[in-house]
Amino acid sequence: MYKEPEFYNRYLKGIKEVYSKSKSWEDVITSDYFNSDEDTSMEAFINFVEETYQTKIKDAKELEKLTGITAILFKEQNIEKGKEPTLEYILTRAKYSKYFRGLEKALQEGVKYKDLLQIKPQDYGLPKTWSGCLGSDQYSSILWALSFEFLIGAPASLMLLPDLRSMAQELEAPYSVLMDVYNLTNKDRKETLRDKIKTVGQKLRDKFPEFIKSKGKDWRREWLLEDEGDLYEGAKEDIMEDYVISLSQVAIKDITDKEAKCGIEIETDIREYFNKELEEIKKIINSKAK
Repeated sequence: MYKEPEFYNRYLKGIKEVYSKSKSWEDVITSDYFNSDEDTSMEAFINFVEETYQTKIKDAKELEKLTGITAILFKEQNIEKGKEPTLEYILTRAKYSKYFRGLEKALQEGVKYKDLLQIKPQDYGLPKTWSGCLGSDQYSSILWALSFEFLIGAPASLMLLPDLRSMAQELEAPYSVLMDVYNLTNKDRKETLRDKIKTVGQKLRDKFPEFIKSKGKDWRREWLLEDEGDLYEGAKEDIMEDYVISLSQVAIKDITDKEAKCGIEIETDIREYFNKELEEIKKIINSKAK
């Protein structure tokens, strides 16, 4: 059964707390809970504004009227001049977040491809095409939703590629659709998502010796077979690669609420010791494909 993503609830709770203290929307947008790079943060913000004023915001002009916020205020967030998010941009990302999670919910409930086509962006206030988000229309958004649900976008060097033909049969979708998913997430670019994720994985490897020391002897004996010299180096290499793989899995969990396949101990270690790398991966996946 689908449940509201934890990270959305964290954003919403934080935004409510900030606003309740000062009744200032400016304080909200300069808080840690307002992140224009995160669709779910924008959705939580717009949802709370609508809840506060008991209305549905149709456009940027109405958002400005209700909150008093203008694009100029965003310059206070250390955003590069000329790249400040506009109110229209915020609304688009909020609407896209709702739409995309509608697709994810449907997939988790086991719908077929034909059912996904009935989930219209226009029902969420989006036009036929838009910009600034991972998907730019209905079809590309469906492709990205399939990619996340079936982990098709995961680097081939880290995870085995799912059987596309079997997935097409399960979804009752044309095989060409699954090929489009694969091509979308694996197409050659100046620097592909896969290349960027590999780069972050190498950062984790570079920090791994320091991480091992922090875990103590008991952990090294259990996980790395430190007392068995002939097995130690191989075990260390295997465990390190487990952490590299899990880094992407935990990032996907945070973005899609899809459960990570790694154990809770590895997930906890990643959040504690490799949180910077985790945030990099999430930003890469969330960024608009170029």
